[in-house]
Amino acid sequence: MGKETLWEKVTARIMAELARKRPAPGVRFHSVRQLSERYGISAITSRRVLDELAARGIIEKIPRKGCFLRSVSASKRLKCVLFKALSELELSSPVFPALFGGIAREAGRCGLPLDWVSAGYLSRKPDRDDLVLLVYEPAWQDPALQQRVRRLAVPCACCHTAEPYEGISTVRADLALGAYRLMEHLLRKGHKRIAMISGDIKTRWFAPRFDGYYRALKEHGLGLDLELVVQTGGSDAKEDARAIRKLLALRVQPTAVFCANEFRALHVLDYCRRTGVKVPGDLAVACFDNTYEGTVCKPPLTTVDSFWERQGVEAVRLLVELAGTAERAPRDVLIEPELVVRQST
Repeated sequence: MGKETLWEKVTARIMAELARKRPAPGVRFHSVRQLSERYGISAITSRRVLDELAARGIIEKIPRKGCFLRSVSASKRLKCVLFKALSELELSSPVFPALFGGIAREAGRCGLPLDWVSAGYLSRKPDRDDLVLLVYEPAWQDPALQQRVRRLAVPCACCHTAEPYEGISTVRADLALGAYRLMEHLLRKGHKRIAMISGDIKTRWFAPRFDGYYRALKEHGLGLDLELVVQTGGSDAKEDARAIRKLLALRVQPTAVFCANEFRALHVLDYCRRTGVKVPGDLAVACFDNTYEGTVCKPPLTTVDSFWERQGVEAVRLLVELAGTAERAPRDVLIEPELVVRQST
C-alpha cells in the first residue's frame, strides 16, 4: 500500500496511545495547535490527522467548540470470522494473504486486538466490545447463518464478497467495472474477437465480470458470441488448457482472451508456451487479481487490481466508524478496481 506519510504515522501513534490510556468518551481532544506542538508537525498535517480520526469515528468535530473523543476503538476487540481454517484459505488463493494482511495492518494501526475465530463464534452471544468481521462468506446462503448475523448487537461487516447483503455492511470490489475497464483496454488495442474463460457466469462471483465483458462489447457495437465464452469448473490446469485449445480451434480465432482470474491466465500462458502460440503476438492475455505470480511470469500479465489489501483495511475502518456512532444502518463500501497494463497485451 506504499510508504506511510507523516500524517499516517502520527495517526497510528495517537491510536496506540489511546489503546494504552483508554480515556472516556466525551473528553476534549487536542486542537490543531496542540497537535502541532505535541508531535512537531505542521498545522496542515495536524488538520489531516484530525480529519482521519473523525472519519474513523474516534473524535467528533463540533463547530466553535473543538474536538471530542466519540468512541475509543482501542477499547474494542476485532473478531475475524473465518469459514475455513486460516492456513487453508491462504493456500487456496493468493488473494487471501493480501486481504488478511490489510486487516491485520489496520487493526494494529487502530490499536485493536485481533482474533481469528471460526464460524462457531456466531452461535454464541458476542461480548459488547466485539467488532465482528466476516471474511469470505461461502456459507452466507444458509438462512440460519443470516439470522444469527442479523441478531448480533455489535458492529458487523463482511468483506471479500461479490454482492451486498441485506442487514449487514459490506466491503467489496466493483467486479463489473473492473471487467469493463479491462475489455476497454483490449478493444482500444484493436481486438474485435475477445474470448472469455470464466467460472459459471450465472454465479455471484463471475456474473459481474461477464456483465462488464458484455457491456463493453455492446458499447463498441460488437455482438455477443457465446462461442467465445468458455466456462471451466475450477483451478484445473488441464481443463483450462482444453478451453484455450477449443477457442484457438475456432474457424475465426480470438485475438485476445479475458481470464476471469489469474490462475486461469497462468494456465493459458503455459499452454501457449508449450504449443508455440506467441503472447501477445498471436494472442493477448489479460485477467483479474494482480498477485505476485502475475508479475514474474513471462510475459507479465495485464490485470485488474481489486485491491485486496485495501479491502481488508477499509473493512476495519468501517467497523471502527460504526462503533463510534449510534447509526448502524448497513453500508456498502464499493472499491473501484484499477487496470494494470503489462506485456501480455
